[in-house]
Amino acid sequence: MILTLRAGIVFLLLLCFHPCMANPPRFEADTRQVPELQPWGKVAEALCEVWYPKIVGILKSNDRERPLPPVVPIIFEKDMDGVAYVAEDKMHIAAKWVTSHPGDFGMVIHELTHLVQRYPENKAGDAGWLVEGIADYVRGYHFEPNVTNPRINFKTAKYTDAYKTTAAFLRWTEKRYTPDLVARFQTELRAGKYRDYLFVKYTGKDVDTLWREFAASGAEPASGAEVKKVSVRP
Repeated sequence: MILTLRAGIVFLLLLCFHPCMANPPRFEADTRQVPELQPWGKVAEALCEVWYPKIVGILKSNDRERPLPPVVPIIFEKDMDGVAYVAEDKMHIAAKWVTSHPGDFGMVIHELTHLVQRYPENKAGDAGWLVEGIADYVRGYHFEPNVTNPRINFKTAKYTDAYKTTAAFLRWTEKRYTPDLVARFQTELRAGKYRDYLFVKYTGKDVDTLWREFAASGAEPASGAEVKKVSVRP
């Protein structure tokens, strides 16, 4: 009863502060393949419950469009390689990664951002670098803002490298030119209309010029290079 009342209060607050927020989904960890990870899965559930509406707010996303199902599974895969991915409104996490990186809750936030993004096919071309960059932007500059990370090697790096590099580039561009740039790109990507010329529209400069300025500035550290220490006790 207490949990039901608390959930109702949270939902009413979300409606007040996020008018484009749909009824937020519930997240359920499926650890049947690796029952020893159940405590970690419970923490991941709670993290998603708290951070899903936060990410909707950060990206100023219209969450009522193409809403998620009422329950979103977080499936822990025993024999999966890699780290994690999102497909068909489900989050899949490699059990081996969790076992070897038990403090890496940042990757949950990265994948949770993909669930908020849920972009249609981008009719204007490939923007995969930006999609992954936005996910690491949320992770690195909102969930893990105090993590110390290595600097970018501009001898080899490009803004299309995605992940940490693109995240740092987006953050710098927001601070230097357009504070809500990522949220604007979220809107364009949700409409399947992103193109690189939108950098000119929103900042006054093309993306290549911005990248050169970013490199010349000495740059700030890329995001998400380390993991955040979070207790896994339920």
